[in-house]
Amino acid sequence: MTTLATDQDVRLGQGRSGVVYRRGDIARKVFSGDTLANLVHYVFSGAPNAYIWCEPAIRCAWLRRRILQRLVPFWFGDRLAVAAAHDYEFDPVHCAWQLNTAFVPGSHADLHHPYRVPRVPAADPVRDLAERVMLPLQYHLEQAGFDGLVWQAGQGNPVALNNFLCTGPSGE
Repeated sequence: MTTLATDQDVRLGQGRSGVVYRRGDIARKVFSGDTLANLVHYVFSGAPNAYIWCEPAIRCAWLRRRILQRLVPFWFGDRLAVAAAHDYEFDPVHCAWQLNTAFVPGSHADLHHPYRVPRVPAADPVRDLAERVMLPLQYHLEQAGFDGLVWQAGQGNPVALNNFLCTGPSGE
């Protein structure tokens, strides 16, 4: 499957490790890294994020995602899913590896502020996500030997909420 950058791509967002694009039903994350993230990687490892330049690292990420696609429904039923990992490939335009997954429509949990009028007054999607998904996911990842991934579920990562999309009636 070739999904390298073209004019057909829609940029969905950018984080510290890369940029996510959409083309049809494919979401591709190009691991380019931002300046601060690359600096941290250089200081601690002497190189930028390995997903940018190291094929065994991106292959490992692809394989982990494929394994977690099966484990997460076992742990959470239909409350949580991992987007299907299709493949990975080198993007010569960005000079970096990319991971191609299924596109999942949804939205991030609403953050609260004093002037916010909630859609459903009693609902608190951030608390629900933190207590009923992220904390149990950290436990399951550790127990299954994926302890290197607990930061993606919020352990020591203050911006981990961005790793989750709400789908269904409130997230469509």
